Order: sequence, then structure tokens, then C-alpha cells
Amino acid sequence: MQMSKHMRFSTLPGLALALAIALTASAAMGQPATPELAEVQQILDRQQSLIETQSEAIRQQREQIEIQAQQLEEQHQLLRGMQARLDELAAQQGQLAPSEEDIAVRERLARVEEELDSPPDAPEDVLRAGEFPGSIRIPGTNLAGQLGGFVRLGYVYNTDPIGSDDRFVVGSIPVEGTETAEEARRSTFSAKRSRLSLDMRMDSSVGQFRAFLEGDFAGDGGTDNYRLRHAYGQFREFLIGQTWSNLVDRQAVPEYLDFEGLNAQINFRQAGLRWSRVTESGRRLAISLEDPAPEITGGQGVSLVPDFIARAGRDYPWGHMRGGILIRDLVGEPEGGGKRVRASAWGMTTSGSVLMPWNQRDSFRFQVSYGDGLGRYLNDLDSVGGQDAVFDPQGRLRALPAFGGYVSFQHFWKSRLVGSWLHNLRSTFVYGVVNVTNLDFQPPDSYDRTLRASFNVIWSPISSIDLGLEYLWGERRNKDRARGRAQQIQAVATFRF
Repeated sequence: MQMSKHMRFSTLPGLALALAIALTASAAMGQPATPELAEVQQILDRQQSLIETQSEAIRQQREQIEIQAQQLEEQHQLLRGMQARLDELAAQQGQLAPSEEDIAVRERLARVEEELDSPPDAPEDVLRAGEFPGSIRIPGTNLAGQLGGFVRLGYVYNTDPIGSDDRFVVGSIPVEGTETAEEARRSTFSAKRSRLSLDMRMDSSVGQFRAFLEGDFAGDGGTDNYRLRHAYGQFREFLIGQTWSNLVDRQAVPEYLDFEGLNAQINFRQAGLRWSRVTESGRRLAISLEDPAPEITGGQGVSLVPDFIARAGRDYPWGHMRGGILIRDLVGEPEGGGKRVRASAWGMTTSGSVLMPWNQRDSFRFQVSYGDGLGRYLNDLDSVGGQDAVFDPQGRLRALPAFGGYVSFQHFWKSRLVGSWLHNLRSTFVYGVVNVTNLDFQPPDSYDRTLRASFNVIWSPISSIDLGLEYLWGERRNKDRARGRAQQIQAVATFRF
């Protein structure tokens, strides 16, 4: 009996059965196995060897799964033990165990990205499309996007003349004896500080790309005009576009309600090119070239040579530290026309945060800055304008020495003091000073110094809502020692999405 070489067997059992029948028939007829039967025998041997290999792989996988399951259970037991200990400590202090909303609020407050301002030096691994929280992949593309922002309603009540309706600009406080110092009190409701952002990320054969856009409705012109805040692209360690200056340290910024921000804070957005790196040990390095846009008194600033900024710092379990240097080449044209004049300028800043050992939700934050021609980078001097340099009577451009510094402390109130339903109640105190070293030829009403202090109480009933009340006090002093003081109260409600 001879088998057809065209016969096919779809399964190993069928193949084995056919081989057995053929061998039995051959033996019964006293004939040796044909070459076709030998070929089938080889196929059977190979299939048997494959089964044994796969069985061994399955056995090893099962052992690995059992080991991982045991490790996972050990981790669960460890976490349950830690949670039980935390609950026990909370009970000893008369507090309730944190709820999911409480944990969510803590995580949001701990973010480097304050008030939805994305960190421009984000490491490469967070740029991967579709893997960042809340993103949606666009069908048919390799793009993923996320919409974000917040709706913000603010009420501002000025008890004294201040020169601004909906924020606290210390440099605009009128000094005693001027006409504006006699203006009546006023109050303002405004929602134009609300924001909208779009975060897009894309995978490609050479890496991941990111594009970020954000704006609000606080543009110039006295109406609710759209204003661009951020517009930049990222690829690996490079950033191109407009965002926070490389001198800005968002981790050192305290939580406040006033949209203007602190007088001594470096809180500046501008266009530029940046290279940055975050190492595994937490060290942060960044170098940038940024738009100079000098602000000059007695003339017109000319953007010619980019500002050079270098920054370095490190994160620690107890907080962080940062330091930065600024080198500028100021160029200006005197009023009425004339030859362009240059002046060298520089600046330096150091900042940081410290978590309190008795409660790591409480924190101390600070920033200190000094330099010649640094004015545009300090928040209050930028709002006033013209504080980078001034033309002297001989037509020379003189950089103005400036100093700015602030300290802040944030405290989370214990629920046994304020009630368990207020477990995310917190307060922040801030004090800042800005000083400009006036030159002899400057007029008597030149900006000399401002002081600013604020205290707030903020409550987050859920992680996406903040309700707050803030008291602000400020003083401006001119070169001739004339001064003016002002107070302001702000109430703000913010809904984040």
C-alpha cells in the first residue's frame, strides 16, 4: 500500500494516525516503510519537539506569573500597612483620613505646573503622544491632544487709589500730593483672566514632538481682548517659541490670587530658543537666547542682540534650589532721534523651596535677584516700564542697578481646628521688596522702591475648584522720598478643566 504524496494533514493527531495506519499496513504486507512514510515521520518528530519547547516556555511563564503575583501581594500588604499607620496618626491628631478629593488636591498643588502653565523643560519621556493624562488620540493620525484651562471670576475692591482696577500693581500706586492720589475707591468684577490651552503631541520616526498654545482674555486696550501667553514647540531637549523666561522658577512661586503677581518675582514670558536637560539625579540645566526688547527711559529700546541666560539647579527630597545668570547688550535710540547707543547689562538670581519637617504640605519659598539692567525681568519694574536703562544728559546709556526679593510661607490648616469638611484649607503669606538705585540726574519722581505684602485663605472643596480671599498691602516710594500706600481685597473663584 502506498500513500499519495499530495495527501495533507491539518493537525498533528491526524498526521500521527495516518502514519500509524500506513506503518501497520506496510508491516502486514511485509514491506519496508516507503520514503513518503519516512518524511511523515520526520514531520511528526519536529512537531513533537516544538510541543515540548512550547510546554517548557508555558511552564516558565506560569512560574514568572506566580512570582510577580506574590510580589504584587507583598506590595499591597505594604501599602495597606502604611495607609493604616497614616490613618492611625491622623486619628491621634484628631483628623480624618484623606479622601480621594483630598489626595487629588494635594497632587495638583504639588505640581511644578502652577495655574496650568506647562513647564517648558519637561523631560522627553512625557512628550510621547497619547501617554499624558487626559489626552485624546486623533483618529487616523499619530497626534494626541488635550484641552485645558480654567474659568476664573475675580472681585477686586480697592480701598485706596492704586492706578489699576483688577490687579495690584505696586509701582502704579500714586504718591501723596498727586492728583490721582485723591481718586475715589472702586471695585471690579472680571472673568477675563480665564484661560484656554491646547497641548498637542506627535510620534514620528525621529522622536516625539510637542506643541503648546495658551491664551487668556486680558489683552491690552481696556476690553476683553485675547492675549497669547504661551506658544512653543518642543523636540527632545530643544524648545522654540514663547513661554516663561529661562530665569523663571515656577517651583518657587507661592500660591496667590492676584493676577499681577509679586512685585519682586521674575514672572516673565518671552520668545526664544532654549536647550535644557533634566538628569536622573534631579539636576536641571538650561541655556537660552531670548528676545531682549529693552525698556529705556529717555529713548527707544532696540532689539538687536539676544539676551543670554544660563540656569542650573537640583531637586531634593526636602525641596529644590535654582540659580541663573543673565547677560544683556542694551541698545537704545535717544528721544528726538540720534545715534544708537549701547550699554552692557547683567543679572543673577537664586530661588528655592523648603518643605517643613513637621508637615511637608507646608512650605517656605523665596527668590532673590540683582543686576545692572535687570529691570525688565522683575515683575513690578516691567509693569511700570523704562527701568532697564536711562539716557544721561551727555547722551550715554546707563544701565540701572535693581534688586528684588521675596519670601513666602504656606500653611495647611489642620481639620481639627477648622472642621473636617475644610481639610484642604490653606493660607499663604508673602512679603516682597524691589529697589532701584537712582542716578543723580534722574528726576525726583523716579521709581525708587516698592514694598508688597499679602495674606490669603484658599479652599478647594474638590480638586478642580478653588475659592479664595486675599488681602494685599503695598507702598511705593520715589527718589525724593515721596510715598503712597494702598490696600486691596480680592475674592476669586476658579474652576479648572
